[in-house]
Amino acid sequence: MPLDAVARMVAYMEQHPDVGLLAPRVQDVDGRLQPLCSLLPGPLELLLGRCFPLLRRSSGRLARYQLHAGGYSRVMEVPVPPGCCLLMRVETVLRAGMFDERFLQRFDTVDLARRTACIARTVFVPHVTVLRHTVRDPTQTSARGWRRRSAALWWRCVSAWRYFDKWGWLRDAERDRINARALRQLGQARRQPDGVNPAGTDVAG
Repeated sequence: MPLDAVARMVAYMEQHPDVGLLAPRVQDVDGRLQPLCSLLPGPLELLLGRCFPLLRRSSGRLARYQLHAGGYSRVMEVPVPPGCCLLMRVETVLRAGMFDERFLQRFDTVDLARRTACIARTVFVPHVTVLRHTVRDPTQTSARGWRRRSAALWWRCVSAWRYFDKWGWLRDAERDRINARALRQLGQARRQPDGVNPAGTDVAG
């Protein structure tokens, strides 16, 4: 993380008092963008991604879900920010709370963003960049690695069940409203250039 990253994020929040949760741009150590912002997930979307990942990618659903339309080169109001680096306003923490320990495998971030959306805006800013190093497990193909992947999948399923049991399964009007607003704003942003340098906005699928 750059030394001035936190200061720049704090400065943005001071200029925008309606923002309660702020997230920076996330890149690999080789400079490749990690598109970690997303819409609020629905059960069918997650099932499609788990069972038919190639179909999800080729149909454009993955790009839509990960908000590729914004190019990650402009400020965006996002339903779900990256969970690896977040700045949260104290007032928002006091009202919305922190991560719920019942949720794992990203659903803790989704639940936090969902609660934050009730009282403040969640925003992605591209002018602050942090590096996220993904370590490949050398035991991935071994029996030990298989057990780890199985355990991770189990807890992801448990967290998904708990999340949808809390917020709603197929019928979730608030989820539809938040996602539609984010997509609508992205459409408007694409028609209104904001002067942000688009260099380095390669979106990894």
